[in-house]
Amino acid sequence: MAALCAENSYIIPEKMKQTYAELNRYIIVVTDLEAEIGDDKDDEVIKRIDKLRKAVIGKVDGLSKELRELRENQKT
Repeated sequence: MAALCAENSYIIPEKMKQTYAELNRYIIVVTDLEAEIGDDKDDEVIKRIDKLRKAVIGKVDGLSKELRELRENQKT
């Protein structure tokens, strides 16, 4: 984490850094996102993405079937 802070230290203006922290000291704030989000099955975004994925797979399957039928009809 310290490497990440050092890498991105240019983002915070020097004047701002001096107002809240001693030189060469970092404040690390950690948030457990998994605990905040909870179960993925309850997440509305995950539900929408899954619904879209299923719709796309259904369309691809349908197009594949039509393509096979066209190829079979061309052979005869």
